[in-house]
Amino acid sequence: MVGILRDIGMINQLNIKNSLQHLIMIIRVLGIIGFHLSETIFADDDLEITIYDLGTLGGVTSVATSVNDAGRVAGYSETASGDVHAFYWKKNEGMTDLGTLGGNSSFANAINNSNRIVGFSKTSEGVYHAFYWKKNQGMTDIGTLGGSSSRAIAINDDHMVVGYSKTSNGETHAFIWEKNEGLTDLGTLGGTVSRAMGISDGDDDEVVVVGYSTTSAGYYHAFKWTEDDGMVDLGTLGGNESRAVAVSGEEDDDELIIAGYSTTSSGTRHAFRWTDDDGMVDLGTLGGVTSKATSATGEDDDEFAIVGYSHKIVGGSNQNHAFLWTEDDGMQDLGTLSGESSRALSVSGEDDDEFVVVGYTITTSGFENPFFWDEDNGMVALTTLETGNSRALFVSSDDDDEYNIVGFGEGDEGPRAIYWYVEVDD
Repeated sequence: MVGILRDIGMINQLNIKNSLQHLIMIIRVLGIIGFHLSETIFADDDLEITIYDLGTLGGVTSVATSVNDAGRVAGYSETASGDVHAFYWKKNEGMTDLGTLGGNSSFANAINNSNRIVGFSKTSEGVYHAFYWKKNQGMTDIGTLGGSSSRAIAINDDHMVVGYSKTSNGETHAFIWEKNEGLTDLGTLGGTVSRAMGISDGDDDEVVVVGYSTTSAGYYHAFKWTEDDGMVDLGTLGGNESRAVAVSGEEDDDELIIAGYSTTSSGTRHAFRWTDDDGMVDLGTLGGVTSKATSATGEDDDEFAIVGYSHKIVGGSNQNHAFLWTEDDGMQDLGTLSGESSRALSVSGEDDDEFVVVGYTITTSGFENPFFWDEDNGMVALTTLETGNSRALFVSSDDDDEYNIVGFGEGDEGPRAIYWYVEVDD
């Protein structure tokens, strides 16, 4: 399961500050950690959405980055001292501070269905190390590949962790980590940099890791890694570079899909799907110049879905529109919410009638609003408890009619972690 926080740079983009000042005053005065509010709205007769403000760890800002099928949330929050710590949130229990590896900050990136959390934290030496967190055991330093720093990006339901680390010679290499095996260097495609971005479920010898690596020529290429074959170059769509960002399905069933984006022979960027049978296939665009895949789901060749965003010609110019791609329907424009552009960031579901997409739209005045999309209801606004920019970052579900969505809503002073629980009445 993959969260949305890819790099420490995102922290700067989100401008860690506060959103609901009167709630923060209550938290500080009463000493409540993980305080949250909830509000239920009915988008229509067939859709019920409950919104939870997840609160903070005593500070003024927070962001939810990942959620599992049971609605347990991971993210990061400012503390009362002004530091930023990773958190775990559970309904009726609130927010738990995951602490750090000895430094003053930590960030959670993903949570699996056993509530294991991964991310990265500053050590007492002031460098970032990847961590693995388990309740009652706390935060474990995953270590590095011999270099100074590492970051964990994703974890599967078998508790296998992937990310990237500095090596002893200063290169950056993708890794896979298992509790009893430690770190394994996945190598590169001939260059000096590789980063793992996603991991499938399955037995040890059938797990697939995806990401991107530099080649000997210095270009980034998407890769697929397995224990048997090592790191395999997935090629490009005719251009110089490609990156794999998501994987779904299982290798042992020969039903696995990899999603990403690549430059074409004309130099434009297009979303792609990759399978063992077909190799890399161009998903095209919505009529504009570029497209980019962000997430994938599904367990069967005919029931895979990929989401992202693509240029579409609107009013004579290229505007990004969120898309859903399936084998049967190709690339479908999900539209916008009274604005010019939208981006899909995450998808959940196992077949055409159950796919749910989340992301955000941008209004004509420049505000970002989160959305939920399914086949029956179309694009629906996910109201927040804030007034500024908001995004839905991740969706997860183990039920056809119930969905867990996380992200943030931004108020006057910064972002606030939000959890949406969506029930769809068929």
